[in-house]
Amino acid sequence: MKIAVASDDRIKLVNRHFGDAKRYYIYDLNKSMTRVIEVIENPMKDYEEKEEDFKGDEKKAKGIGFTLKEKGVTGILGHKIGPNIVNIRKKFVVLISRCIKVDEALQLLRDNYTKIEEESLKNGEKEYFILKK
Repeated sequence: MKIAVASDDRIKLVNRHFGDAKRYYIYDLNKSMTRVIEVIENPMKDYEEKEEDFKGDEKKAKGIGFTLKEKGVTGILGHKIGPNIVNIRKKFVVLISRCIKVDEALQLLRDNYTKIEEESLKNGEKEYFILKK
């Protein structure tokens, strides 16, 4: 399973919304290990959202979503997810980590691998997971 991780430095998850990360680390994930297979720049990092758009910016969600889907990503991991969660749950399993360190968050993914994988195989809107120790 491929997971996109919102991190500017591969050490900590960004303390902003997933869509505001400078880059995404694409990890290959299974029950026993994770490894980075690609790093991509956020194609929408310079996109200016409208201030009055409290429901999330669909154009921004589509731009990021399209890029991640092209890479075969099935789940996204961040510390915070913005209002676009409504739009992205149609295509990705949303994983919200209460741990800020990437290594700790990845361990939580491995610990919950079976449930996450099952959810990723569902059609339509997917559930989201809040991961904590």
